[in-house]
Amino acid sequence: MAAKEATAIDEHVPGSEYKNVLFSENFSKSMTDDIWTNTTFYTFTNFVLQGEKDYTLQGASVLDLGCGGGLFSRWAAAQGASKVVGIDLSEEQIAVACKMDEDNDGHHSSGIEYYTKDVIDIKTPEYGEFDVIIAVHLLCYADNPEKLQRMLQAVSVCLKKGGRCIGVRECLDSALKGPVSMKMKEEIKNGPMLAYQIIPQSDEIVDSKDCDDFCACINEFRSSDGSIIKFKNYAVSESTMIKMFNDAGFEVNACGPMLTCSPEGKKMFPPNFIDKVTNNYGKLLWYFDITKN
Repeated sequence: MAAKEATAIDEHVPGSEYKNVLFSENFSKSMTDDIWTNTTFYTFTNFVLQGEKDYTLQGASVLDLGCGGGLFSRWAAAQGASKVVGIDLSEEQIAVACKMDEDNDGHHSSGIEYYTKDVIDIKTPEYGEFDVIIAVHLLCYADNPEKLQRMLQAVSVCLKKGGRCIGVRECLDSALKGPVSMKMKEEIKNGPMLAYQIIPQSDEIVDSKDCDDFCACINEFRSSDGSIIKFKNYAVSESTMIKMFNDAGFEVNACGPMLTCSPEGKKMFPPNFIDKVTNNYGKLLWYFDITKN
């Protein structure tokens, strides 16, 4: 069988990189074995959810929107969720998720259902109504208010009344400075994280406080195989995000900046470097916990 032709990455189309086979494979691998797993995933699973003693996914139905390679879907299944569904717009990412779910005999072993669909096209509860929706780095792919509103509408139709949506996105109420990005790039040019730059209307790196809502953030990572992974998403202010949550019929239970690093993750970097990352980059990442009214 001929190899599938790689889809071109269009920098003007949010999320197009995830439809590229090589990008999807390398990106998903980087999610499981380097900085992302030791920072965002570690923070989310250890503090955002499990910091609440009485909260559990045991027996809950869980929808992972923008599931990518299925990292959070598999985590939810491991926590005892009764039903887990992962949805992503990228066939390539879903293929990676399914491959990671295969057991040694090549069978789909986790019981997770995966579907290819653009979240903004979900207008009915065609996959069911869920107790919990995970939306990690989903909303940041909306490059304008209309797309963000459609994403929130999709969350609403898929969530049971009183259900909870938890997620992470970029936020402009951050202290991430352009010069910090450049210093980081020099200090870890041989490491996994290359740069995180905020780009307004030009290629000039600026302080995030000078940016408007939906400005672009450029991410650069080096995958474990040496490939450079570069992708773009969009940041808004905390006040804008809270207003849009409320307008879409959600109550905001909690929100705020987040990022910590696992002990294992700290060993990947020079001494004290990870503290610089979490003290600066961490303020750009913003978690939210909302309930459908």
